[in-house]
Formats: sequence, structure tokens, C-alpha cells
Amino acid sequence: MKTLKVIVTLTDGRSYWANAFLEDSDRLQDLLNDNRKFIPFNVFIDERSTKADTYRLMIIHKDSITTIEER
Repeated sequence: MKTLKVIVTLTDGRSYWANAFLEDSDRLQDLLNDNRKFIPFNVFIDERSTKADTYRLMIIHKDSITTIEER
């Protein structure tokens, strides 16, 4: 399992800095195209910090996502 730092933008206009969880051989595109309806993210409370105590788990429905940008 690996993490990928991303910016997730939702249909209501909110954006979040987050870590997405991928299998070692997967790409971000694979995560979006698999059959799951929800994706778990570690969303950073303070986007300037990536310490473990500065994020919260957020599970987002794929239909709520407009864009995901790799950072």
C-alpha cells in the first residue's frame, strides 16, 4: 500500500489536500475507475503540515468528486 498526495475538489466547490491510498501497482486513474463507490482519504486539517496528527479520515462518494490532482 502506498499513499499519494492529492487535492480533491468536490461538486460543492470545496477542495481538500489529502493522501489517497493505492495498491503498490495502482495509479490514481485505477482508484477512480474501480468498482467502489466510496474512496477513503486522509484529509489534512492544515495543508502546510503533513504530520500524522494533522489529518482526519474522510470517506468520499465518487459522484461527489469533480477533480483529483496529484501533488
